[in-house]
Amino acid sequence: MTSIYHPGVDPKNGSADPSSFGLTVYTGKGTENNTIRNVLENAVIFFTAALYSKLKEKPGVRNKKAKEQLEHDARGFEETALRWTYQYAR
Repeated sequence: MTSIYHPGVDPKNGSADPSSFGLTVYTGKGTENNTIRNVLENAVIFFTAALYSKLKEKPGVRNKKAKEQLEHDARGFEETALRWTYQYAR
């Protein structure tokens, strides 16, 4: 598993809120929204800067430090995220 510095991802266990991906939480029945196409499209959106501002008010925030840094120091957030990418994704 690779650590990621992102407001929607828990830095300890890598969990993310399915609603952050635009998915319906599994209730034992399939849903029309949880198609492979929808899951992949929402996964791409999850990692774009456009979603970060939406996560500020969502319950899907799993990394409060990343969220606060993004709000107050966007450049520092980008530098930290880049550093984590190089450190953990090798």
